[in-house]
Amino acid sequence: MPEPTYRVEGLLPEEGISLWSGKPKIGKSVLLENLCVAVVEGDKFLGRQCYPCDVAFLTFEGSESVIRAQLKALGLQNTFGRLHTFHSPMLADMNRRWADHLRGTLDEHPDIKLVVIDPVAKLLQPRDNDDYGEVSALMAKLEAIARQRHVHFAVSVHEKKREGSDRGDAVLGSTGYRAASDVNMFLSRRGAQRQICTEQRWGAPIEEPVNLTFDPTTFRIGLPSTTT
Repeated sequence: MPEPTYRVEGLLPEEGISLWSGKPKIGKSVLLENLCVAVVEGDKFLGRQCYPCDVAFLTFEGSESVIRAQLKALGLQNTFGRLHTFHSPMLADMNRRWADHLRGTLDEHPDIKLVVIDPVAKLLQPRDNDDYGEVSALMAKLEAIARQRHVHFAVSVHEKKREGSDRGDAVLGSTGYRAASDVNMFLSRRGAQRQICTEQRWGAPIEEPVNLTFDPTTFRIGLPSTTT
């Protein structure tokens, strides 16, 4: 299978789905905010070069004013791309017609090539989050949009309170979420230290958990030996 072209070098392909998992309040949303800003600014994310494009950030959790303040602190200038933010009140009328809304947004804004959804279950709205067949079908619909519109979906999911030996099995809800993804980003905590590791079909995975740095003033997240 040939190596894909990347939105984030060696990490996120231009087209497909990445699944970002971790327990609630561990920092998934801030990490995804870092990704959004790095891509529109043509910066680095976790030490890897981003290739700019417009980004859509669909956020169903958190305060709109807080998110805007964090994006500003991260240095959002819309230098090489534009960040389009959609907060939960704006998304409320999607209901189960989310696929049509997504296609319409991507058709209206063809320069959007990265879509961040936090968390994805609140967009897909499965009737039973533990039903493999239902979740797989919904994720397959999302994957089809990624292929048809040549975009990458970076989507977050919560993890269970207890994890097993396989981090992917800790995802809250059906394993259908994990089965559809090209990249799995696992955010964890060891004591007070947050760590990250990845599972990837291509590229250069972070196979063993590595510590993350966090600047509470700028909200930047990175690796100890790199800058974001």
